[in-house]
Amino acid sequence: MTTSQQRILIGGMIGIIVGILLLVIPVSFLINVAFIVIGVVTLISAVPSLVVSIANVKEKGAVADIVMSLISVVMGLVLIFWHSGIMMIVVGVYMLIFPLIRVLLSENKLNQLKDEAIRMILGVVMLLVGPGEFLQTLIRVAGVVIIVLCLVYVVIGMIKSGSKKVKATEKTGARVFVDYTGDGIADAVMVDTTGDGKADTEIKLENDSSDT
Repeated sequence: MTTSQQRILIGGMIGIIVGILLLVIPVSFLINVAFIVIGVVTLISAVPSLVVSIANVKEKGAVADIVMSLISVVMGLVLIFWHSGIMMIVVGVYMLIFPLIRVLLSENKLNQLKDEAIRMILGVVMLLVGPGEFLQTLIRVAGVVIIVLCLVYVVIGMIKSGSKKVKATEKTGARVFVDYTGDGIADAVMVDTTGDGKADTEIKLENDSSDT
């Protein structure tokens, strides 16, 4: 087995293991992990906004930004320590509505939309993750898809790697006739037996040199 085939096999096996874990790990555990991850991301996105809003407290609309940033921080902490499907939906609605309000009130709506994109995406994710049945189905389907894709990846990768090896071996056997004496008669044959483009085997030829 070549190095390329080993890498393909290892990568495929890792993906298959991940898919199997998604199928066998309890959904409740995955939900808890999702809550924590989204809560951490919410905090990471909210804290800088809060700091900037406090620094610019004298500017127009800064108070509203501070309030919304504080609410986002609270929501992030709640998501980390309080795991509930209903809470997920409530926070999801908040993460969609508040960024939308900020975009509508902003003078530069395009830049504000870019700044709020992460929060709005998180809101959509929370609304989708909220219903436990949907999340369970989504995780199971994701596990099956990952396993199938990894199997296809391994099979196709092995086939392509094998075809490359065959093409390389087809190059073997290339011969170069060598005339060491300069009499116009070949004295040896240099053969490329490995297919690397370099002659590695020399075959001596016996020539009749008798005078007529």
